[in-house]
Amino acid sequence: MQFLRGLGAFLGLVVMLAAADFKVGDPIEALSYGIWSKGKVIEVGDGKWKVTYDGYSASWDEWVGPDKIRAVGEVVAAAVPKPVGPAVPGQWRAGDRVEGLSYGAWYPATVLEVGGGKWKVHYDGYGSSSDEWLPAEKLRPIRTASWKVGDRVEALSYGKWYGAKIIEAESARWKVTYDGYGSSSDEWLNIDRLRAPGAKTVGGSDQAGQAVESYKLPVRPAGAQAGLEGAYLRVETYYFGSSLSLNNQGWFFTKDGRFSKSPAGGFDLAAFAQTADLRQTDGTYWIADGKITFAWADGSAPTVTDFKREKDDLFWGGLGSTRVEGFTKGWRFDGEYEGGASIGGGALMSSTTLTFARDGTFRRGSVSSFKAVSDHSVVSGGATDEADGSYEFNGHTLTLVTKGGETQAFTVFAFGDRDEAGRPDYIYRDGTMMRRQ
Repeated sequence: MQFLRGLGAFLGLVVMLAAADFKVGDPIEALSYGIWSKGKVIEVGDGKWKVTYDGYSASWDEWVGPDKIRAVGEVVAAAVPKPVGPAVPGQWRAGDRVEGLSYGAWYPATVLEVGGGKWKVHYDGYGSSSDEWLPAEKLRPIRTASWKVGDRVEALSYGKWYGAKIIEAESARWKVTYDGYGSSSDEWLNIDRLRAPGAKTVGGSDQAGQAVESYKLPVRPAGAQAGLEGAYLRVETYYFGSSLSLNNQGWFFTKDGRFSKSPAGGFDLAAFAQTADLRQTDGTYWIADGKITFAWADGSAPTVTDFKREKDDLFWGGLGSTRVEGFTKGWRFDGEYEGGASIGGGALMSSTTLTFARDGTFRRGSVSSFKAVSDHSVVSGGATDEADGSYEFNGHTLTLVTKGGETQAFTVFAFGDRDEAGRPDYIYRDGTMMRRQ
């Protein structure tokens, strides 16, 4: 351990010596809000450098330390992580590297303070405004992987896996650029959202394609009822600032007590009833005394809420869920469906149009855009994507194969009335409701 600490101090000294070469007028890249941005040194003093960012006014100028400045295009090796704290809850120390559970996902972080049976953490790549106090059950030892700059990967974004390449690397997170998308879509991902090309894992994998996380199905208490079966659509609403947003969820239940919340990438209910390859949002359910319990496979605290059943509708947590059906294997038709999402009052928007033909071919067009407004500037960007190929419906799975050989699978079901050709008003596709045009 003393060797690691000495090595870390030595590497820190090397970084400081390298950074000390920067002088006024030098072009550089500086780390700000988790992103390396190009700029220029305008002042030097006391082991820090004042920088101005390309394309931004002087109000954005700031002083940065040696760990936040580098030569343009330089790839900085991942820092040697600090000693990992013990896995026994209650023994984390300030300075320990951990993962913190926030809004349903695990993020790499560093413990800042300890007190009152909780631990204050700072998340990698986020500002101090995101620091938070967490209880023991929301902390665990940090996981690392050997991904490096230039590696080809598959990256998970909005429930789908895309081809990508790593362009920056840290000890527990990696920045990727997506195939066919501009730099505005580049993002930092943790270990759960990267896997080897061709890997079949539900979540992240190592370079050999082995899962980095495995989940265990909780045991249903003896005598507890289950009995639900099939797929259900549940729509939750929430506010992003002052804008109302919808969260479309597909819930799947087996008679013997398994459930899956919003699985992406295709779904086979019969196979799910037998599989040991579980997702983070899978688990076991049971019904007793007018309540339903969802025990999650990732070990999160069970969700217990009021429950009732009325014909084909289920009600829990104050919201209804409507029974929905999949599609006949090999179903083909002529028609067009469009759907998308808007977050933050239009700050982030995406839309996809799928045109199906009775001969088994499809055409896809996608448009995405973002807009960020501050007191000093407006930053915006966008991307488009087009593809065509063949399609196949099979139960709750839609498979698209492009002419270039790329295969994508989506979890789907029908919602609403059907017309004389059997086309439903809506097709649910991995969380997006696509409307018949």
